[in-house]
Amino acid sequence: MRRRNHFRWLLIFLLLVAPMARAHVGSPDVVVQMQAGPYPLLVSVQPASVVPGVAQIQVQSNAEDISGVSVAPTPLTGEAAKHPPVAEELQRAPGHAIFYSGNVWLMSSGAWQLHITVHGGRGDGEISVPVPSVATGTLPMPLWLTATLVLLGSLLVLGMAAMVGAALREAKLAPGVAPDGEHVRRARWGIVATLALLIGVLALGGWWWSSLATTARKNLYKPLQMEAALDGNRMKLEISLPDAAIYDANGSTTQALKTKINPLNWVETRRLDDLLPD
Repeated sequence: MRRRNHFRWLLIFLLLVAPMARAHVGSPDVVVQMQAGPYPLLVSVQPASVVPGVAQIQVQSNAEDISGVSVAPTPLTGEAAKHPPVAEELQRAPGHAIFYSGNVWLMSSGAWQLHITVHGGRGDGEISVPVPSVATGTLPMPLWLTATLVLLGSLLVLGMAAMVGAALREAKLAPGVAPDGEHVRRARWGIVATLALLIGVLALGGWWWSSLATTARKNLYKPLQMEAALDGNRMKLEISLPDAAIYDANGSTTQALKTKINPLNWVETRRLDDLLPD
């Protein structure tokens, strides 16, 4: 009976731990354990889901003589890789002498690297951590910000229409003279025309913004599909493009509408290679 109870508690424990055990699968985070000179480091980088975006960095070590950690991001290749910016100092966590964290901006899509420099009593040590910078999602606008912009925009439109109406109604009148019916009608038509013009401009701007947002969603990073097959004693790797998806107004995809649409347009914007030379 006691062994059965132990087995039951072990089963409950495994059921509780299983979701956490698979939570890291498919994560875009970069976790490396490297030696920066005499200092062993465990580096965790959480890339941003949008580009440009902020990547979050955490550095841990069991070396207690570390006095500071700094990081400078550069592209992995190209001329910009030779000219790193001024390094950002990571902040030491309160109460943890061996835990540092901070943020860095990744300004463009592609393969980047983080130059991490450790300062300590045994000299300086430096490592380079490769990090992908790709847009994997879009950030929705908060409801409070949407409401604020709609309110302020409405006030601007109504204020401009009111100014046009006042100018057409009273601009040419002498002080103290009341506008007659002709001026009032002219002012009303001016208000209507101004409102129509501004609403048309807003509609055109909304269409332009939606078009840009749709293009950005279609250009989100999609991993290449690979199939492996054995041909005698050789392995063949076949790489294919992912299926493009039709997006609705909210940016979600529908499986029933999934099809291949202009895959080459997406390839032209791809600046990250999933395969590294062995």
